[in-house]
Amino acid sequence: MSLTACLALLLSQPVPGLPADAAVVYTGVPGCREARGAVRMQGLSVSATLGPDAGAFETLAWFKNDAPRDIPATILLPVVAQNPLVGRGYDIRFEATWDRNPVAVVPASAPKTFEDPELLVGVRNKLPYARSERIHGIKVTFKASSTHALRLRWEAPIGRGGLDGMLRFAVYDTSLAADWGPVGQFNFALRYTPEVVFQTYEAKPDWGWQIGPRGAFFKRTGFQPGSDALVRFVYYPGGFEKIGQ
Repeated sequence: MSLTACLALLLSQPVPGLPADAAVVYTGVPGCREARGAVRMQGLSVSATLGPDAGAFETLAWFKNDAPRDIPATILLPVVAQNPLVGRGYDIRFEATWDRNPVAVVPASAPKTFEDPELLVGVRNKLPYARSERIHGIKVTFKASSTHALRLRWEAPIGRGGLDGMLRFAVYDTSLAADWGPVGQFNFALRYTPEVVFQTYEAKPDWGWQIGPRGAFFKRTGFQPGSDALVRFVYYPGGFEKIGQ
């Protein structure tokens, strides 16, 4: 099934692994159709610093083209916004470099949206469930028998949900790692302060998380996404604010 078809199917239902009333905006592992079977993602490192309202993310992905020919391709960066009217945005703006050279990130497909007027969410269940999904693209060339590095930076609003909107969500989708075969090493790290993360509510999937008062981390080798491919770190925030904010 193509990425576009997968997105169309997913639009018709809440995101697996997320509460239907959660308001989140997130991206995930870059995908690529043209490189399947020839280019491997040898490693992926994802790190984020969580603040009261947003998370600052950085990734480094390195690739090896095993083919004896150049492969022109578009690296795909999907963006999902669930309940964006309740949340803090519809899209993510990426900064990208390819082998340390800046590259343009441009729309690769028209945004797709879905609403379910029968599924009411948000504080006091006043709004219909809504989804928006779009794909950004980066034009690259995987040189014959060569390695390459993709670096990304972006900021995403911290998701909100749960009773009276008191839970916070940091989310990252790993499903498109399937485009690259097993990823040699996948590291995922979150940094925060006790003022930002008061108490962890949930860290999923169960990938050997190490969680402390100032950060959370997991590492996977030979990584392939399974049926539960959505990384979500859910917590209660520190400080005081009005319920439902």
